[in-house]
Amino acid sequence: MSLVNDALQRAKQHTAQPAPSPNLQLRPVEPAARPAPHPIWKYPMVLSIIAIVALALVVTGWFQRGKDSGPRANPAAIVVPMAEAKPSNIAAATPPATPKISEPPAAAESKIEVVNTTPAPPVAMIQPPTPRPVPPKLQAIFFNKTQPTAMISGKTVQVGTRLGEFQIAAISPNSATLVNGTTTNILSFQE
Repeated sequence: MSLVNDALQRAKQHTAQPAPSPNLQLRPVEPAARPAPHPIWKYPMVLSIIAIVALALVVTGWFQRGKDSGPRANPAAIVVPMAEAKPSNIAAATPPATPKISEPPAAAESKIEVVNTTPAPPVAMIQPPTPRPVPPKLQAIFFNKTQPTAMISGKTVQVGTRLGEFQIAAISPNSATLVNGTTTNILSFQE
């Protein structure tokens, strides 16, 4: 134990005595170099210049297309006038002989046979039978005493709503009553 005690005492003495500080001159702190500030107007200015250039290109293309849409001159149709030649003494030429036009040979008579045919009776358009309407199916009831609501065939209905040829007459907690001019249909959940 004495070894441990001796080591502890030496450690206390060593930490208790401050080390002599060397005589150093301290330099003043230099301010950190600041990054160059990015002006806030820089990005909008660049974007507006790009937008103006793009708009100018679109407008010039628009007017260019407008000019090109008019009739174009055919380069072969453009005639460059030649320099006027001085008249010279040219003897009148004899007119060329006109060719004689011969009569075409008589056309051979063609015989076209006309046959009277009676038109076929019109084909009756057969309409496919109309499919029977799908009977309404009760899917859900959201019962509230003041405003009951039901979901019938995928549609949310209330009392008085028309659903195809039926009108919703009443909605109870377990059923919905649909009325037609001639029939009454009571829908309830299948168990």
